[in-house]
Amino acid sequence: MTEQEVHNALLSGDQQDQLVIAYHLVLDNNRIADEADKLQIHDFFVASSPPVESFMVVSSRVTHASV
Repeated sequence: MTEQEVHNALLSGDQQDQLVIAYHLVLDNNRIADEADKLQIHDFFVASSPPVESFMVVSSRVTHASV
């Protein structure tokens, strides 16, 4: 299979040509893989983000007893 054969099949306009179908399947699979990678990266950042409510209680006033 040469690149020219695939190119000619795409230019023929025959959507039932096996080369055209295979070409579009490869494009679809690449698009799906790219979207899956984006979701995995997004999930990574969401999972590693700090919680909305902190576990530490921060007081605005600190009092010290004098000795």
